Amino acid sequence: MGLAMPGDTRAWLLCNLRLAPKSDWEKPLSTGDLWWAREDVVCLSITRDRTVAEVLTAYGASQDEAEHLTLQQARDTFPGDSGVVLRAGQIETWAFCHEAIGEPEGHKEAILAKLSEGTETVLYFAANGMTVVHRLVDGSEMERFEPGNPHTLRASGQNPLWDSIHSLTSHPTSEQIVRGIESYLSVRIDSFTLSGPLTTVRLRNDQRVPIHVQDTRPTDQNVTRRAGLGGLLGSFQPDDITWPKKQETDGSEK
Repeated sequence: MGLAMPGDTRAWLLCNLRLAPKSDWEKPLSTGDLWWAREDVVCLSITRDRTVAEVLTAYGASQDEAEHLTLQQARDTFPGDSGVVLRAGQIETWAFCHEAIGEPEGHKEAILAKLSEGTETVLYFAANGMTVVHRLVDGSEMERFEPGNPHTLRASGQNPLWDSIHSLTSHPTSEQIVRGIESYLSVRIDSFTLSGPLTTVRLRNDQRVPIHVQDTRPTDQNVTRRAGLGGLLGSFQPDDITWPKKQETDGSEK
């Protein structure tokens, strides 16, 4: 059984990727510069003991169709409005999928259930200034929350990922959120890795999973809530979103 997350909140987070100017992409990066965590839209899943091929399969893509591209090459190759670009790789025993081009796919319940089947998956998903972190084990959502907002915390038992992210401050920045995830995973999410050559494949729009497929939410009695705190955000549907225009690589709008 998974934890309750209203499709409204999930839908509210969705938006088209607004690409940074090309001059920003070409700036030198360091492992200490978490540039990717500060982008307008970021979706990163990390799964224990999975291969790159298994991760892509969970998303509905095939490694056979993939190319080995840097992030810059992927942005030059694939338009953001023709599906989503999946970039997968390995960090020690964890396999990850980074989505930086197109409307993200990895936050969907069906994808997360497949990724975490028989193992553990952590998801970092941010859009338009709102961030949601998930932790799933064998298809069940063990933690889900918006960092810095304790009333959104839903946990099945303990909440070690929440504790790791909030170990230094009650209102973590995007960089501190990532550092907390790294501490929990005992790995470093290397910015060079995310910008460098990775197994890259485009998932076409007709291959994507509908957002509400496979709702694995449990009944309320299975969910631990912080006593005396409020609930989640109210309804917000995909049709209510005013999608921002996609930007060209020189920063001008289409």
